[in-house]
Amino acid sequence: MEIQGKFMTLAEVLASIDEEWLWKADLFIAGKYPWNPESNCFVFTGDEEDIPEVEEELKKTHNMKHIIQTVDVVMIVDYAERQVADVTMQQLVDSFNYYWRYDAPLDFDDE
Repeated sequence: MEIQGKFMTLAEVLASIDEEWLWKADLFIAGKYPWNPESNCFVFTGDEEDIPEVEEELKKTHNMKHIIQTVDVVMIVDYAERQVADVTMQQLVDSFNYYWRYDAPLDFDDE
């Protein structure tokens, strides 16, 4: 099976939210929480029903797991950018990690 998508770092994913192709995809990531800007990711752009098979393959070949839909990544970045002028990549990564752990966006006013 050929897997449709693109390998990227987490920083590249977070910096690419303006690209429309990213809005209807699923994110796989290697390693353990918390992730960092250089964490290896795969943005899967194929059919949703193929996710279990894709996850099995990416786990075997790249130690990756499916963690989130990219539409949620768009929301995470948008929320951070609305709170912080000139948001840094580290703030975006912190927001991503916070969302994954707590299923809620990070409120920078509470930091």
